[in-house]
This record gives sequence, structure tokens and C-alpha cells, in this order.
Amino acid sequence: MDITLSLKCNNDCLFCPRHEFHAIISCNSLKQIYHSINKTRETSQTITLTGGEVTMLRGLIRIVKHCKIRGFRAIGIITNARLLKNPAFTRDLLIAGVNEFAVSLYSVRDITHDRITQRTGSCRETKAGIRNLIALRKKFDISIRINTVLSSFNYRDLEKTITSLYKASIRDFIIAEEIIPKGKASHLSLPEIKDYLTRIRTLGLRQARIVFRGFAPCLLYPESANRRQNDLKGFHPASIRENHEVDTLIQAKTKKSAYMSKFNRLFSKRPFCVDCRFAHSCKGLQKRYFTD
Repeated sequence: MDITLSLKCNNDCLFCPRHEFHAIISCNSLKQIYHSINKTRETSQTITLTGGEVTMLRGLIRIVKHCKIRGFRAIGIITNARLLKNPAFTRDLLIAGVNEFAVSLYSVRDITHDRITQRTGSCRETKAGIRNLIALRKKFDISIRINTVLSSFNYRDLEKTITSLYKASIRDFIIAEEIIPKGKASHLSLPEIKDYLTRIRTLGLRQARIVFRGFAPCLLYPESANRRQNDLKGFHPASIRENHEVDTLIQAKTKKSAYMSKFNRLFSKRPFCVDCRFAHSCKGLQKRYFTD
């Protein structure tokens, strides 16, 4: 379960949806943060602290220590890792109890990543943070995952990004579908998405675990209609498809249904969806693919 501590961030990513969540997910006070942590512990042994950019929050070390005292087996943070360029701060987080890091990186090319985050120098700092985590992994039992998004901004770099990180000993990746906002001038076409997903699946990184989040099954399984929904073994030994999910503690439950309705309206079933064996579990395809 994710807990959103704050939406304050030192990046301003072009496709970030977090501002739309503010009323339903973000904690508004330290008291609410601790209440949310305690509530989560009633049903779970794992917790993920997220933002915004969670490392910007004053008192984060204290919050992590509270999670450890409460007995969480796994304590994770979702971060852009820019502030993890500071080895002392990173080490303090590990000592406090963080043992899982999900780092958002959209390209290993500085110019591409910085264009997406709209912050010059952000890629350089994120890569420095990742290097610190890799170095500290020799002394601490931690997992490192890279979160990225397949978009019209970074698709040309994605293969290099995954392979470069793999060579640096990263083995866990999430590649998410870009949610196309209304009014966006350009985006990848469905054939382009199929092409680039196939390229990633066939990179031959035998020890990697790659999760494809949000993509319709027809984009991941164009070769065979008989494949099981979450089985890509014919392409890669550890590739998984996940639906779009909101796995975040809801602070204002009355607004969750309104948000999800708004989100679901971005998708529609097409005539060719009728005979799809995944029709029962798929929202369809984003309407923007067919309205430009």
C-alpha cells in the first residue's frame, strides 16, 4: 500500500498525474501521516512512502523510523533519487529502515530526461542517486527498481536506458503506459507502441524482471491470441502485464469513485475488442488514439 506524504516535488514531469489525485490521496499534516501509517499496518506488513518527491519532506527519517517501529517488514519509497546524490542522507534512510527503492528515470540521456522533468540537471542527479544506491547495496539488503514511462518523448532512448541500467546491475523495471492528456499535440501511435514493446521484450536480458503497466493486452500480445493474460514466457522469462491501478491509501473515499470514473472515461472498447479473449479484464484503448 502506498501512502502519499506530500505532493511537493523538485521535478515538474510533463505527464505527471499527481495533481489530479490531491484531494483523495495526499496527507495534509504530520498527524495524518502517522495515522495513515498506523492504519496501513493493521492490514499489511509492507508500506511504500511516496509523493510528489518524498525525499523533500522534512522529518522523513523520523517517519521511516516510525514505520520500522510499527513492524513493517518492507519499507519502500518512490523517488526521483535526486536528493539521494547525497551519500550521507541515503545511508541515513537505509539505517532508518528503507529497504526498497523505486526510482523514476525516463532516459539515461540527460537531454531527454531533463526535457520530461522540465528541470535542467535532474538526470545527472538521479543517476548519481542510483549509483549511490548500487554502491550501498553491498552493505545493505535493499532492492532497487526503475520506473519509467513509454512516451513520445523517450521512446527512442528506452532500449538504451534499460540495457545501460541492466549493465549497472539493475534487474527490476516497470514500464508504464503514458496517460495521454486532453489537448496533447502528439503521442505514439498504436503500431509504434507495439513495435517498441516488442523491442523491449526481446532484448534478451535473461535475469531482468520487467513489468508492463497499463498496456492493453493486444499491444503486448499481437503475435498470439492464445497467450494467457499475464504470461509472456515465450518472449521473456520474467515479463508481466499489470492493469492501471490506484494502490494508494485514499484520504477522501467519497472522491475516489469520481476520480476513477473520470479515469475510466479515457478508455473505450473498439469493434475489434468484441472477440478479444481479454475483453473482460481490459478497459480498452485510450480514446485519444482514435480522435486525433
